[in-house]
Amino acid sequence: MKTKIFSILFLGAVFFWAGDALANNSNFYTGNVCNFTRDMGPGTWGEDVRCLQQYLSAAVYGGSGYYGMPYQNYLIADGFFGSMTAQAVMQWQRSQSLQASGYFDAASRAKYFELMGGYGGTGGGGFYGINPEEDRARQKIDEALRMMEDARDEIDDSNRNTSDAEDSLEDAEDDMLDAVHEFFVNRDFSEAYDLARDAEDLAQDAIDEVN
Repeated sequence: MKTKIFSILFLGAVFFWAGDALANNSNFYTGNVCNFTRDMGPGTWGEDVRCLQQYLSAAVYGGSGYYGMPYQNYLIADGFFGSMTAQAVMQWQRSQSLQASGYFDAASRAKYFELMGGYGGTGGGGFYGINPEEDRARQKIDEALRMMEDARDEIDDSNRNTSDAEDSLEDAEDDMLDAVHEFFVNRDFSEAYDLARDAEDLAQDAIDEVN
């Protein structure tokens, strides 16, 4: 059991590091076109938001990106659309003669793709040039790992009988190990996604069983 827990923690570190590396790779974000397929506004989160943040940060506008000074120095491309990102979107929209709503809507996407040379996307919110199925599976594994971490915390903090929750979490760990094997070894991203989703559901079951 301990070996499995250490494996899960290691996998979590790998995926969280991968997400941070993706966010901080300026060559990637400035050299590739974001694949925006949905409206984004305050409260939205995801890899497409992260790509938008990097674009707005790198784009030339007064020498400091659309975030402006001093916020540029404190920007973390965390994939969460907060107030700073809304302000940056408004600055960008004004510069492109769009309605400055702070929401990255259909008109904003159309203008963005026009500026990027007409590249659009019909995939599921990943990035132009990256396999969207792979990106989707990676995101689901990341989400499942976070849910499993929450389940472990709930179990550790509970004063109730947690045997059922422990069983559910152990099943989640088994599915997660299989998901990562499919992702890295077999490169079956569809199967990796399904297994990670099952792990996430089981982790949620574990949380429900201790509450």
